[in-house]
Amino acid sequence: MYPPEFDYYRPGDVSEAIDLLSGGGRVLSGGQSLLTELKARQTDPGRLIDVGRLESLSGIDAGSEGVRIGATTTYAECVDSAGVREAIPVFAAAAEHVGDPQVRNRGTVGGNLAQADPEGDLPPAALAADATVHVAGPDGERTIPADDLFEGENRTALESEELVTELVLPAHDAGGYARRIHPASGYAMVSAAVVFDVESEAVAGARVAAGGAVERPIRLAGVEKTIEGTPVADLAGNGFPTEIGNALDRAGDEVDDELPYGDRHASASHRRELLPAYVERAIENAIDGTGSAEGGESR
Repeated sequence: MYPPEFDYYRPGDVSEAIDLLSGGGRVLSGGQSLLTELKARQTDPGRLIDVGRLESLSGIDAGSEGVRIGATTTYAECVDSAGVREAIPVFAAAAEHVGDPQVRNRGTVGGNLAQADPEGDLPPAALAADATVHVAGPDGERTIPADDLFEGENRTALESEELVTELVLPAHDAGGYARRIHPASGYAMVSAAVVFDVESEAVAGARVAAGGAVERPIRLAGVEKTIEGTPVADLAGNGFPTEIGNALDRAGDEVDDELPYGDRHASASHRRELLPAYVERAIENAIDGTGSAEGGESR
């Protein structure tokens, strides 16, 4: 199917992009989601504002305190960045599993977060990593913590005239990501991201996020509370302590308190049942340093 007619604009800087957005339309970055929507006639914005070539929105700046990732930075660039892999392993792991090589070479970080797909890989990773999203709009610049960014299926705290400029993530000691994909679509039926630091050989500052099973990524406060202070050695063996296993079993209850998500690929109840196993895998990946595992034929 052909997309509806639209006017195409390529602004020279962020200020011009914001001015153009004030007249309506959609931001085009990598286009991996937006172009699909256009061809399916799921959206008819009338205007596309292409920010994909704005140099000020691209690039990765990694340091000992964390990483700054420009909004038009691709998934592949995150995966290939030693700075991202070392400082924010959970984010690199999630980016590595987005789509296929073609998608990873075109799709962008800012576009993925603004899309807020319930089955997306980056939103739960950004939430677990305590990311801060920087946006620009007619009223200037502001920051949105990942905890406040995602509001529902394809809904965020972004205003219609705002665009994402960069993502800032603090460094952490350990991070793991795990997901179960639908074999036909390749999307995550359920995903989990885990981040923590290590203090006195124990877990500190744990953040655990779930995706796929809910309309927006959520933090699993019960799991976070239970693994906090646990000796890392207790998580590295064959099997977790009983209290942690019980907390994992209750992860589905935390999903029930939100907006359970299901579609033609998997029902909400099936996703809920899968969640505990993939939270466990994400913790294991954080402990052993592998970063991520794919559910299905392999771990």
